Amino acid sequence: MAGQRVLIVGVGAIGREMCRLFSAFGLHVEGVGRTARTEDADFARIHAVADLQATLPRFDYIIMVAPFTPQTGNLFSDAAFGAMDSTAMFLNFGRGQQVDESAIIRALDTGQIAAAAIDVACNEPLPADDLLWTARNIIISPHSSGDYHTYLDDITKLFAENLRRYRNGEEL
Repeated sequence: MAGQRVLIVGVGAIGREMCRLFSAFGLHVEGVGRTARTEDADFARIHAVADLQATLPRFDYIIMVAPFTPQTGNLFSDAAFGAMDSTAMFLNFGRGQQVDESAIIRALDTGQIAAAAIDVACNEPLPADDLLWTARNIIISPHSSGDYHTYLDDITKLFAENLRRYRNGEEL
């Protein structure tokens, strides 16, 4: 993986921590923020969000962690996925509304991009019949960045109940 190029869309606290970790493994990391900057303590370079489509083709991994704003709504559409290299992987850990879900499904199913991983969607929880579940080369995981006092107990009970239902052929 060393030498591969990562573009992090969102240069706040989460994006910066990701940048530091990826850089430690020898990856070249650039960012996308509201404005372009060449001098930054963490990122090799920060591109302006207005230049996103021109920037995308040069990266192996594109990671979305920006907050949802009017400027980031549907930021990743047919045009953005079309600008990516066909070997690129797209990861969205920001908000579902930042990605046109029909566009990502088309990009995956046609091989326009290699793969995707998401933990957010426009409709959460993601309905069982949503087309994202059957898209090619996608990993979907829950968006659970927080917890509470009895979180581990509750999630263990939920897992056990889902396992019981699965084993008995019942709906989850």
